[in-house]
Amino acid sequence: MTTIHRLSNEQYAMLFDENSKVELIDGIVYDKMNVGDAHIRTVNRLNQLLSPLWGKYVISVQNPIKWKDNEPEPDVAIYLPCDRQTPEDCILVIEVADSTLHHDRTVKVPAYLSQGLTAWIVNLPENKIEIYRPGEQRQDVSKVEILGIEIDVNDLG
Repeated sequence: MTTIHRLSNEQYAMLFDENSKVELIDGIVYDKMNVGDAHIRTVNRLNQLLSPLWGKYVISVQNPIKWKDNEPEPDVAIYLPCDRQTPEDCILVIEVADSTLHHDRTVKVPAYLSQGLTAWIVNLPENKIEIYRPGEQRQDVSKVEILGIEIDVNDLG
């Protein structure tokens, strides 16, 4: 029988630091996967495409978003201009998925949706963007727009 030990944000902070390759989701500590070249290129390209938003919004790359018993680290998050990185200030979270697709769909996206967040998964194996909004069915697209920026999945590789 497997036992799961749930941690609070405070316990998590005592056990792990910013150099640890883990993240806290629903009180459970998950190992983060190593990222490959395609993942790195896609995150960098998203950061570049979203650069016109800099100054008007905060573009956070692979940094935690925090709420009770949670500190997931989306690949990209867009926040209202403020010093906090909480769900209340977040406009969008983006996960880039290749080997992490199942984990992103079954663990991370439900956590984001529980906080009322819109989440995208850039699905590298299937070359599409999956859009998740609270209370709605998943939408699969090849192009999407956020805050006046159009993103085409074919421009991300």
